[in-house]
Amino acid sequence: MLVVQNGLHSDAVMTLGTEPVIIGSGPQATMALLDEGIAAQHVSIKPQPERAFLLQALAPDVVVNMVPLPSGESTIVTAPATLRLGPVSLHLGSDDILASSPETFTRAVEDIPTTKRKINPTLMIVGGMAAVLMLVVIQALSHSAPPARRTDMASVSHTPDPSAAQPVPQLVSDAELGHLVVRELTKNNLPELRVSASSGVIIIDGSLSAQEMKTFREVEKWFDASFGTQAVWVSNVSPAPAIAPVDVPIQAVWTGKNPNIVVHSQRYRVGTEIVTGLSLFEIRKHTVIMHKGLQPINFNY
Repeated sequence: MLVVQNGLHSDAVMTLGTEPVIIGSGPQATMALLDEGIAAQHVSIKPQPERAFLLQALAPDVVVNMVPLPSGESTIVTAPATLRLGPVSLHLGSDDILASSPETFTRAVEDIPTTKRKINPTLMIVGGMAAVLMLVVIQALSHSAPPARRTDMASVSHTPDPSAAQPVPQLVSDAELGHLVVRELTKNNLPELRVSASSGVIIIDGSLSAQEMKTFREVEKWFDASFGTQAVWVSNVSPAPAIAPVDVPIQAVWTGKNPNIVVHSQRYRVGTEIVTGLSLFEIRKHTVIMHKGLQPINFNY
């Protein structure tokens, strides 16, 4: 079992089966993470016997149990284990896997008696005679019909079906749809909202000010007009209580490995408290997100 511990898909859970799982941000990923810094195919996880897993790094910035795993290399770990892909941390646990044995189905087929697999010759003869009789009746009816009626039937049969000419809308994958929603929210200065996409359902979590809620409603209208016929929009966004303005003099921002900010010549990493009640939640491109209690506060740089 995989549990996402932070980022856009915090608390998302995926049950592992017997097939390999690819985690990344691209359309080929089995589990899509849309956070900044996640490659299209970032890591491969293949279940092994005895609660073990074979991990292969498909991109840089993969850390397994606090040990970096270079791109292209593999390692075997036993659950529970911790993974970090760029800015996203995951917990790798184990659960019972039930799989049907192909031999069960093979034996079920082999148990069918040979006499039941063969086609009865008598049924074949009766079926053939019925088909010939049906053709004779159809020909007799067609010759006895008036010419005008046959013309009407021909004209109806050649009338094109308007519904057949309608183009079929092309469906968008969950990962691509999630990317589009995140991009639209970021374009409207709402990057602090969390987005998850699964089985054609888009779930939005977070809280916004009264002014931001107006902007969020416009994004909802955009989604309904663009994807309302093929996906479902679920909003868990609530109005945030008004808070006093917060002034944090950010002197520098580092978005590479181990992202951090500098305030009053002091370096702070994600998860640390800047001042009492104000903690650093996430660092994105051009945006630093802090939390005061449960209220997100954005600082653009």
